[in-house]
Amino acid sequence: MIKVKKNRDQIDEKQKNQTINANLTTNLSIFKKLYAHPINSDLSIRTFSIPGINQPAALLSIPSIVDKETIDESILNPLLTNKDETLDVQSYITTLEVTSETIIQQITEKVNNRHVALFIDGEKVAYVINCAFFEHRSIENSENEIVLKGPKETFVESAEVNFSLIRKNIRNENLVFEKLQVSKRGKTKTS
Repeated sequence: MIKVKKNRDQIDEKQKNQTINANLTTNLSIFKKLYAHPINSDLSIRTFSIPGINQPAALLSIPSIVDKETIDESILNPLLTNKDETLDVQSYITTLEVTSETIIQQITEKVNNRHVALFIDGEKVAYVINCAFFEHRSIENSENEIVLKGPKETFVESAEVNFSLIRKNIRNENLVFEKLQVSKRGKTKTS
């Protein structure tokens, strides 16, 4: 059994029920603490600037459970090609379900459930966009290794697919996937 020490910097339950800040940097630091970033290799924060309103923005997502092509085509492209000075996010992202959230806990729950959070500097709201994608393979019994006692499931896919299979069952911000370098010469990474 693996014991996880609670980090002093982690956000407690009282702070999770607070509203987000209008400052993008403050919001990102809150969510980085929540998801143990940069230790957690299964968290993506993409920062960019929206040209029409000339404001910095960021997308927060868990790459193993969201569709990257949908993010690029339906979220980033419309925002990066925006020339309108009065940006209405919900009118630009028309192909996906977009909701507005202000409470940290609600944003976290949605990100854990296959959504992407869009933060724009100066706004006290996060736009939460449904970009669901899970690998659809069940965890199977091992054919090569026979186990007499204990679990008989195996993970034989790439690390990202295995992350997706695990996150499908455990949807929690405290689940952390850490990448480690195994050898000095080969610089092989493992999770």
